[in-house]
Amino acid sequence: MSVNVINDATLAAIGSSIETLYEKARDGVEDNLAGKVYNERKTNKSMVAIRSLDGFGLMREFKSERQPGIVGEAITVATPVKWERTIDVKREDIEDDDYGYITDLANSVGVASKRTPIAEIAKALMKGFTTTLSDGNAFFSAAHGNLQSGALNASNLQAALDKIAAQTDANGGALAFQGKVLVVGPSNTSAAKSLIETETISGTTNIYYKALDLVISPFITDNSWYVVDNAEGVMPLLLVMRVAPDKIVARDETNSDRAFDKDIYSWGTRGRFCAAYHNYKLIVGSTGS
Repeated sequence: MSVNVINDATLAAIGSSIETLYEKARDGVEDNLAGKVYNERKTNKSMVAIRSLDGFGLMREFKSERQPGIVGEAITVATPVKWERTIDVKREDIEDDDYGYITDLANSVGVASKRTPIAEIAKALMKGFTTTLSDGNAFFSAAHGNLQSGALNASNLQAALDKIAAQTDANGGALAFQGKVLVVGPSNTSAAKSLIETETISGTTNIYYKALDLVISPFITDNSWYVVDNAEGVMPLLLVMRVAPDKIVARDETNSDRAFDKDIYSWGTRGRFCAAYHNYKLIVGSTGS
């Protein structure tokens, strides 16, 4: 059998196929935490101070002059982290026309590039019970009024809803927040569905039936659960995006060092991003215990 010619055109064709598969795989990944738990904030900085803002509550009576809202101290500092996934194709596989595996690799890298930021948001939720903010309190804490205890059941759900509703502005005024989303992991799926998707419980009308949107995230790997108000235009968490992992970059020159030294051609993606805490008043969390 004749050897396939490896030249710039050959490698460009392979790269084009990888890029198409990669983008299709990314498009197929559902992100059910976006708009429910977090917003994305783009940045051109290596570090971002996430600051509090007394921007909620009602309008003030206009007396002698305006009283602008004050940007508070940084509650946390977010440092985007570098991430990567790489596809390697051996020269002999191209020569032997035996590189069909790039379909699986390109799909896998595309899915990973979309899922990794989502997984980081879920990890931040789970770590919120121990991660300390600049005020010395954990994101979920009694001091913030957003820490619930216990398993997911009707009484604990109501207590979490009450805690969101009890949040106040800097002057002690009611913020009128309401829990609108219930976020759980697989271990709490059954309990969540029995609370939110069942019209009656033991013959009694279920007052929580369709009262909240249910979001089940496979990346919440413990028993924690969360109630969120996502209707204020601000989210409890941020995805701080310095470089989005939405492109495939080639290391496929026929005369590159890697191709010459190791007979390997590479295509990969990279990004710089991290999850960050933003507004604890919009969420109540329980470890589930």
